[in-house]
Amino acid sequence: MKEVSFHQITHENLNRCLALKISQEQEHFICDNARSLAEAYVNSRLHPYLIFDGREPGPKPKEKPIGFIMLEFPGDGIGFVLRLMIDSEHQGKGYGYAALQEAIRRLRKYPDVTHIATSHHNQNIRMKVLCEKVGFQIWQLDPNKIPPTEQFLIMKGN
Repeated sequence: MKEVSFHQITHENLNRCLALKISQEQEHFICDNARSLAEAYVNSRLHPYLIFDGREPGPKPKEKPIGFIMLEFPGDGIGFVLRLMIDSEHQGKGYGYAALQEAIRRLRKYPDVTHIATSHHNQNIRMKVLCEKVGFQIWQLDPNKIPPTEQFLIMKGN
């Protein structure tokens, strides 16, 4: 099983974050990393990270990240995996599963997290399967309050 580590995005690794690419078929399923970083800049509850291969204390200076993730830490008891993208070079190798597991582990560290949630585009079958594999279940929300193209999922936090 793959292991991953999350690291803060800094001035030194920002360009590596922006250089990450998803496959063409997935481009309409996820925001680009620049937009995600802009959202995190104006919302202190959002925490973006670069994903690296392995559980090392820190990436080597020239090491290329394998993906990007953004977590939303709760104010309402729900920790949210807001974004997850694995670079097209590294898709299909188990990194998405490992990253989602690491996100869940981190969110569960917060005592006020009672549930962990995420969402995906209805047509993003890869993400649907991945979320089901780690234990997310469909979250029944008011259909008038969510975009019709999104599927929201939830699991117990602690």
